[in-house]
Amino acid sequence: MVAADTPANRAVYAKSVTPALAAAGVTGTVNWIDTTDLGTLNTGLSQAAVNFRGKKIDRVFFFGGARIAPFFMTSAVAQNFTARYGISTFDSPSFMVANPDTIPPAALKGMVGVGFAPGYDVPDSQLPFPSTAAEKNCLGIYSAAGITFKARENARVAFTYCDAALLLQTAAKDLPDLTADAWGRAAQALGTSFATATGFGGSLQAGGNAAASGYRVLKFSDACSCFTYSGEVTPLASEPVLEVAGLSGGYGTIQVLFGIDLTVGPGETVALCGPNGVGKSTLVRMIAGLTRPSTGRITLHGNDITAVPAARRPRLGMSTVIGQQAFGTLSVRDNLRMHAYPNGRDEEKAHTAVDGALAVFPGSRPGPTSRPRPSPAGNGRCSSSPRP
Repeated sequence: MVAADTPANRAVYAKSVTPALAAAGVTGTVNWIDTTDLGTLNTGLSQAAVNFRGKKIDRVFFFGGARIAPFFMTSAVAQNFTARYGISTFDSPSFMVANPDTIPPAALKGMVGVGFAPGYDVPDSQLPFPSTAAEKNCLGIYSAAGITFKARENARVAFTYCDAALLLQTAAKDLPDLTADAWGRAAQALGTSFATATGFGGSLQAGGNAAASGYRVLKFSDACSCFTYSGEVTPLASEPVLEVAGLSGGYGTIQVLFGIDLTVGPGETVALCGPNGVGKSTLVRMIAGLTRPSTGRITLHGNDITAVPAARRPRLGMSTVIGQQAFGTLSVRDNLRMHAYPNGRDEEKAHTAVDGALAVFPGSRPGPTSRPRPSPAGNGRCSSSPRP
């Protein structure tokens, strides 16, 4: 590993990289590079090449530092060292291809990595432009203003401005009072539903925000002397949508839950199963904010919502159906619409959500005025749960 020497990089290396290498049965060697100025940068990179050559290392990855990879490859040649390199979008693949006088051709042979921003990774010959709905949307916005782009590389900076403007608009859409704090919470509640034109997908959450929520394998091809994508988009690891840690509590002096832990990841469906009286509904009530836990924490999209009132949780992206608690005077469809509030006042999204719920039970689809019918208490073994 060639890594820029910063406290953040050292922390991530210890927390994530070292365990990953150990799990793969690989003994890693890292050279920390002082990037204060060109002098310390070049000295550090040259010494790293000498160290790697002495240890007969044949695979090199780069960590934390824009264009530290091409600088190292140039320094390595002077030290008679080369290897098979692993890179990412951060290492500027398009720069490497566009500067053959700077990047030694031998360094590109067999180069592999991960790419998550097509405009910085591959030419349009390898990925048609535009290729995603987000790209087409941004191009349409610019076209309406009389601005056009012949290639994705030309649009990559413009796409970041388009993504930013659309994010501002999307998160503010249903806010009754537009403040920085309210907008920030609304933006993080979008999770992975906001797709960017810059990258593959998108991820917004308290633990960190990214313009991409997935990647594709990146390879250098001798046939086109360019980088190409291989395989489909693979999701990047992300924070849990919903997380319960050490939750305890009950009703009055009767304790029902004892240190419950629960995690729901993006796209997951989790069932709480067990006999009557074990606390399934109590746990759901606590997650929904209807019952206050005595100890523990509840986080939604990385935000601590343990003390957030139940009435505010739908705005954060959570709705709840518990047991037989339906509105008897409303139709089945209208009962479901009550739980489409996380979609705000968008009627189209609400209808789509309700139709999706009804489609789960096609054989018993209710009519527009059908009323919910009571069912015997305790006839189910799995509890309903909050819907992030």
